[in-house]
Amino acid sequence: MSKLLDKTVDILKGEYANISGLLIAKDGEIRYEFFAHPSEKDRKLHVASVTKSIFSLLVGIALDRKHIASVHEKVIDFFPELKINSRNKTLAQLEIKHLLTMTAPYKFRSEPYSKVFSTQNWGLTALHLLGGKRPIGEFQYTTVGIQVLASLLERAIGINIHAFATKYLFEPLNITTPETLTIDSRETYFHFIKNQYANCWAADPQGTNTSGWGLMLSVYDMLKIGQLCLQQGCWEGTTIVSPQWIEVSTSPHSSWDNKNYGYLWWILDKGKFAAIGDGGNIIYIHCKKRLVIAIASHFVPKPKDRIDFIERHLIPLYKL
Repeated sequence: MSKLLDKTVDILKGEYANISGLLIAKDGEIRYEFFAHPSEKDRKLHVASVTKSIFSLLVGIALDRKHIASVHEKVIDFFPELKINSRNKTLAQLEIKHLLTMTAPYKFRSEPYSKVFSTQNWGLTALHLLGGKRPIGEFQYTTVGIQVLASLLERAIGINIHAFATKYLFEPLNITTPETLTIDSRETYFHFIKNQYANCWAADPQGTNTSGWGLMLSVYDMLKIGQLCLQQGCWEGTTIVSPQWIEVSTSPHSSWDNKNYGYLWWILDKGKFAAIGDGGNIIYIHCKKRLVIAIASHFVPKPKDRIDFIERHLIPLYKL
């Protein structure tokens, strides 16, 4: 085993030097731990788009608790004050499912970060960007646009997302709830992206937490999320989110560039899915192997592929 450990560490410190921590759990037991430094062990890092998959769990919990009747509910039903242009028939037809599967059309080609983040209410600003010439059903991955889902969920549950997530997800998993950090300036945003805050969840000036990015977690927190999904939404004998939601949200519903997508989860194969965040953050779940791998990383542009690393190095090396 020591030779395996040495080989893994050599790979991590060489080709994947931005990795902060890595955990491998098999059958619910941690089989391998790696930390770049002892101080990284409990460190909370911005997990970027891993936030999307965790937000999918929150939507599932809201459905289980009847705050939302169905993923087929119309988006505009949650925004009765919105006046729709008679020519914008697309917006009237959009369902929650289209947001979850990245098949809602938007009026932009590249993410309008500045346009949205300079406003007081990011979700409503993004809502006005829905529509355009693309048809419903065509995959268009977005981080800014998915903030519509955050505003929608907050209206559906009737309380702040932070409070909802704390009560129904973080506390049951014994995850220390990140504090809400209001992003009200470029300076705050860049400090956050550079991990200069300890344990936060980004929010717009209205206090609505982000749904597509902005959550800080430790690698142990990430492992718990993955284990919850592997266990079909059950944690220590209690159902946190229904098995039905885990099943449907981690099944293919759309695709892009030969990659399948569920409800804010990347679907790698049948019974194999992942939450993937920029910079090299990942929660990897392999149901048949009863395997969860969590990797927390410091941001670097264009990091080496983590799925390739897991399936080419870790799984064969440890005969997982």
